[in-house]
Amino acid sequence: MIRRSPAENYFRYLVVHPNCFDDLYIQTIATELKLDYLGHWYTQNLRSRLQAPKPFYPEDDTHAASYRFLLREGLLNAFIPDAGYKEALRILAKPRWREVVESMLLAGAPVEDVARAVRVRLHGTVGPKGVQAYRYWFWNIDLLESMEMRALLEMRNSGHLSGAPGEPSPNIQYLAIRSMRHTDPRAVAARLPSTPLAGLLSQLELGAVPQKINISEVIDKTMEAALLRTYGAVMAGGPMGVQMGQGFAVIADIMGRLRETVSDPEESMRDQLKRISMATTAKKVPSIQQLSGGNHTTNVMAEPVEVETTAEAVEDK
Repeated sequence: MIRRSPAENYFRYLVVHPNCFDDLYIQTIATELKLDYLGHWYTQNLRSRLQAPKPFYPEDDTHAASYRFLLREGLLNAFIPDAGYKEALRILAKPRWREVVESMLLAGAPVEDVARAVRVRLHGTVGPKGVQAYRYWFWNIDLLESMEMRALLEMRNSGHLSGAPGEPSPNIQYLAIRSMRHTDPRAVAARLPSTPLAGLLSQLELGAVPQKINISEVIDKTMEAALLRTYGAVMAGGPMGVQMGQGFAVIADIMGRLRETVSDPEESMRDQLKRISMATTAKKVPSIQQLSGGNHTTNVMAEPVEVETTAEAVEDK
C-alpha cells in the first residue's frame, strides 16, 4: 500500500495551519493543485504526528515556540516564504514547467540541469533553489519506492487521485501496485540465482550501468542457458514446447555468432602487450641467419625421384 505522498511536506503545512483546514478542504486543495492525495486516513495520520504549540503563531518569527516548531518540522518557509519557495509555487502553477521539472527529477537529474532545462526549453526564470524547493514541498520522490512511484503515477493518470471528494478506494491502490509489480527491482533480483551476473542484472534494473563487464563471459553464459532451455522445451514437447525451443535456439545461435566477433579481453590484452614489448624493447633483435645458424635457405628445385633397381626390373629391360 502507498503510505506517503510526494507532496507530504505541503500536506503537513496544511494540517498544522492555524485556520484548521479539515480533511475535505485539504482534498479540495489537492485536487485544484493536482497533488497526490491518498485519502482522509493520510491527513489524519499526519495530524497525529504533528502537535503544534499552543498558542501557535507561525507567521510571527518572534514567537519562540512557534519558530522552533517550524524549524524542527521543516515547515518554516511555507509560513515565511523565501525566494526558493516562491519559485516553487510558480512551477506548481505552470503545467509545462511542472512536467519538465518532475520528469527530470524522476530521472535523477541535478537541480542545476533541471533549472537550465526550464530556462532553455520553456524560457522560464527558475533557479536551482526553486527546483530544490519544489522537490521538497511537492515532489519528494525519496519518500516512495520506485514501484510505488510507478503505481502512484498510474493512479494519477487514471484519475483516481483527483476525482470527486471522498475516500479513494484502497482497492485502487492494490490494483495499481499489482499492475506494476513486475517492475520492482527486488522482485527481479529475487528471481535470479545468486551469481555475479545476477548482480549485474539487478544493477541494470535499478538504472545503474555496471562497470568492467566481461562480455565474453556474458555471451557464454547466455548461450549455455539458452541451450539448456532449448533442451527442456524439446523434452516437454507439444506446440508450446516447440515454439519456446525455437526461440531459445535462435538466441543460442545469435550468441554463438557474437562469440566469434567478440574477443577475450585477456587475450586481446596479451596481444597488445606483445606489440608494445616489441616496439619498446632495447634488446637487439637477432637476424634470421643468427637464429638458423646459416641453414635458412630452402631448396626450391624438384626433388629427384628414386628409381627401383631390383633384379626383376633389370630382367624386364
